[in-house]
Amino acid sequence: MDQYDIILLASCRTFPEIHDLLPDIPILGDPEFLESVTDRSLPMGILELALPEALAISLLERFKAAGAEGYRFPAAYNTPRIPCEQAREIAIPAIEKLHQERYPTHTLRPLFSFGEGVLCWTFGAASEQLQEEGIIPGVLFAYIDKLDGHVWAWEELEQFEREHGLK
Repeated sequence: MDQYDIILLASCRTFPEIHDLLPDIPILGDPEFLESVTDRSLPMGILELALPEALAISLLERFKAAGAEGYRFPAAYNTPRIPCEQAREIAIPAIEKLHQERYPTHTLRPLFSFGEGVLCWTFGAASEQLQEEGIIPGVLFAYIDKLDGHVWAWEELEQFEREHGLK
């Protein structure tokens, strides 16, 4: 059975209705955990849970009803199999392919790490020409999956977010 985790991008504005979930998710009874999801001054992030999908969905719905923002994702992503350096090597030809397909006459700066998301490593290569043409941010991106190293298309990431409760 697949396990899911939750990332909160914004904490709950009110205390979530979770008392009936306590038998299945004991951490919900921990005052420190509850403070971490309700204190607006604390940074949000991954809750480090490993829940069956139905429980993750239910808990996320309760958090959202209390004003939180976030989504669920497969908990396996908490332990990446593809390290950043390996992902970078995958990103190089992916960016080059985008470059040749979309803007072959533009010059790209060297590849840089744009950050780490829940699902993927993000790399980019900037082009001053794209920026001058008003294409903001003027960067070609490659999103490299942390588990299997496949290149995510932007549309796939958006679809994932919709299917997992962000949009």
